[in-house]
Amino acid sequence: MNKIKITIISFLLIVAGTIFLTGCGEEISEIKNITGISFEDTSFEYDGTEKEILITGNLPQGAEAVYQNNKATNIGEYLSTVVITAEGYNELTLTATLTILGIQFSGISFDNQNYYYDGEEKTIEVSGILPEGASVIYSNNKASEIGEYNATATISANGYETLVLQADLTILEREFTGITFDNISYSYDGNQKTIEINGSLPAGSTVSYTNNLGVDAGEYNATATISAVGYKTIILQATLIIEKINIVGVSFSDTTFTYNEMLRELIVEGNIPVGVTVQYINNAGTEVGTYQATAVLSGKNYNMLELTATLKINPDFTGMAFDVLSKLFVLPEMWEFLPESFAIENRLYNGAEQIDFNSNFVSVNSIPQMGLGKQMNVVYENLLQMQSVMKHLNGFYNYSSIIIDAYQLFLNDGPNNYKLFEHQTENFNIKLELTDNSNILLASYGTVAIEIGYNIADGIASGRIQLSDLNVIRYDISENELKIALSIFGIAVSQVEFIADQQGVTGYFYEFYGTAENNLKTTALIKVDENYTTIISNKRETDDLIIEGYLETYDNLTGKFIGAEVKETNKMVDFDTLWFSLYDIEGFNSIKKVDEINGLNLDTIYINNSLNIFKAKRNSFGLGSRQYDIEMKDMYFYAYDEINDSYSKIKIEIPMFFVQKANLGDYELTAYNENENNGLTTFLNNTLTQAEQNAITENYTNLVGEFIIRKEQTTRNEIINYIGEKNSYFV
Repeated sequence: MNKIKITIISFLLIVAGTIFLTGCGEEISEIKNITGISFEDTSFEYDGTEKEILITGNLPQGAEAVYQNNKATNIGEYLSTVVITAEGYNELTLTATLTILGIQFSGISFDNQNYYYDGEEKTIEVSGILPEGASVIYSNNKASEIGEYNATATISANGYETLVLQADLTILEREFTGITFDNISYSYDGNQKTIEINGSLPAGSTVSYTNNLGVDAGEYNATATISAVGYKTIILQATLIIEKINIVGVSFSDTTFTYNEMLRELIVEGNIPVGVTVQYINNAGTEVGTYQATAVLSGKNYNMLELTATLKINPDFTGMAFDVLSKLFVLPEMWEFLPESFAIENRLYNGAEQIDFNSNFVSVNSIPQMGLGKQMNVVYENLLQMQSVMKHLNGFYNYSSIIIDAYQLFLNDGPNNYKLFEHQTENFNIKLELTDNSNILLASYGTVAIEIGYNIADGIASGRIQLSDLNVIRYDISENELKIALSIFGIAVSQVEFIADQQGVTGYFYEFYGTAENNLKTTALIKVDENYTTIISNKRETDDLIIEGYLETYDNLTGKFIGAEVKETNKMVDFDTLWFSLYDIEGFNSIKKVDEINGLNLDTIYINNSLNIFKAKRNSFGLGSRQYDIEMKDMYFYAYDEINDSYSKIKIEIPMFFVQKANLGDYELTAYNENENNGLTTFLNNTLTQAEQNAITENYTNLVGEFIIRKEQTTRNEIINYIGEKNSYFV
């Protein structure tokens, strides 16, 4: 190393990286840095010769570079240093790395290798040409048991970088081949069935089964587990099916018995297999009838077998004809639902057809009292029409004993089918059909088609009598109910229904008069209690009155008209009017009328042989309506026509007293004051009992709501549909 010597006379002065030398009385010179010199890291591939690294760049004049560890021959990394000095320059030290690289092995591989287990040791090794002098050290590259072995090969040689390679040595299990485990089916026979594998197994193999045996019918999901040393264990699945078999050798036959009050039953006959049970449905009976029996045979090893048969219990035909037909030959007794006083024979009128109230005074006591008001008469007249039609049924019923005897003779012969009977005479043709639910008798009686029946389940007797294509009646009768409908020429269509219970009788009446498109409907609600019969209807007196309801009340014991209440609207004024017979108003002895309008009354009324006109008192409200007055009302009476065996209706004008309900508390005094000089000698006291008056007013309040609902319910078409069509037997 070259060194620059400087004699320092005084001191060093260092300012801003520049060295200045000063001395007493001497000139100071500048020291520089060496620049432009590099000493770079350098790599060489090993070749057995010495390698070195040197600086690059232009050194200053006279500079000296001293190297340390900058030369090497063997593979490795060497940290080299160079120190550069020059006069007038700062010393420069540089470092660099000298690397001698080993040679990379090439063409050498260490590949994964698979072997199937055979009990022998297996080895995995590198492949390729190694340089001379190279050595290989193996780790975990040998095995004899099944598994995966991670092997390592470490390859080294002089001048070569050591190479570490990895590979997998895998000894695999063998797989069974040619082995099957197939589904199999058997039919049940009571013996054990087995399912097993098919194919040849290697020596030493074992098979373990689960659920591969069965006796009873069903599906058995079996498994077979196959294993052997060196083989992959396999689990196979298959289904052992033991199918149910049919039940044979049994029978379930139709059987007919004669009724004798004993239990009759059908049972399955034949050999019933062990384990099979029989469930019977409807296979036994005591009463006469046809029983559709079912026997269901089932068991866990047998297909279910369902057998059907008919159990017939025929009647003891002794007296059967009467038992059957007597329930058919029933007449609807319409009058049974009304008090006895309403029966036509108890209301017959044999007086004058008209009463002359114009010529002379008529005693109030002589005015007939068994008349019917317009509301009750609508129902009464229809009942009489229905009764008239029933005469044809009565005529046919006269032959009932002949029909019963004929059917009994038929039964006595033991027919195969006793439920169908046809018979003809010169007067009628009949067809009798019996079913489990009903009995029906069809009869052609002259020109009349008669259909009568009896529903066994609900005890309803029914009938349909067709006189002609346009005249027909239909009815249903039970113990406590009657429904009957009538169509006359398709113009007058009516229906009445009575229902009896512990409280009394309720009746519903509907009448349609006119065509299907244009008709006038009348509805009535009837109530019969212990003492009174009440009807509320909407039969109008005049077309200008809109009626909410018109109620009439009658005494059950006598059948006498007690009174009426009507709520109506005339010219937007509401009226609530009570009507009474004159003989129930104390103060009237005799009456006379003149056909002259008197104020709002169409007639002029005189009472008690007076020459003065009976005066009504007008209210200050309701357009001057009258508080009370006497008017002529139509009442209806019936007389018997012996020649024609029929009843004729007689309409008679009867004077009646009315009072507005609002004036019920003061009309007596008002009437007396107005008529003191007109023949009235006492107050017009109402002689009806309070119960009778309540039967009018309270019944109206209680019934009008139901009546209004009822009148909107039944339609003409519903009645026509109820009447129905003629049975095809008559066509």
